[in-house]
Amino acid sequence: MNIISETDPTITYLLKLISEEHILSLTETLDMGSLVTSVKEKTDELGRKIIQQVIEILDQSLVESENRKKDWNIQRRKQPKTIATLLGPIQYERTYFKHRQTKEYSHLVDDRINVTPHQRTGQELQVQLLKHANEMSYQMTVNLFEYTGIHSRTSVMNYVHRQGMIESSECPLPEKRAVKRIYIEADEDHVATQH
Repeated sequence: MNIISETDPTITYLLKLISEEHILSLTETLDMGSLVTSVKEKTDELGRKIIQQVIEILDQSLVESENRKKDWNIQRRKQPKTIATLLGPIQYERTYFKHRQTKEYSHLVDDRINVTPHQRTGQELQVQLLKHANEMSYQMTVNLFEYTGIHSRTSVMNYVHRQGMIESSECPLPEKRAVKRIYIEADEDHVATQH
């Protein structure tokens, strides 16, 4: 219930912002497309803020936890992290801890929400990128998900290469044939002479 009470001002603010913006625009021409786009932007912003607050509340609970204090010391506070998601980039701050016995370092809140140390993209976004990269070019995939913070077709290519071979519905790979002999013809003008 604590999360809801802390995000309630954000919900109230965004609803007020949407209603004021569109009440003022009612005097002008208002079309359904711009209304849907505007509301989607505001709800995505609301989703990002809720997720940011949930993560930061989890981090704060870890900082105050008596169980954590037995094994982990605080090294640094307010370490920024940005994850590209389907809602857009989510930015949050977390605490860096050091284990008392093993001397291991970790962002415990990242471990809790299954975010790896160098992860910059949410898993749900990676799935969608792979799905669309299978059907269209990397650049078209980037253009489709530009609002998420992914701006490079190389990023999409890296996700595809890390995943391995993806079956393509448009052009299936032909069966490999086994042959007894292969004949190679070469023109002598193109063969380099070795001395």
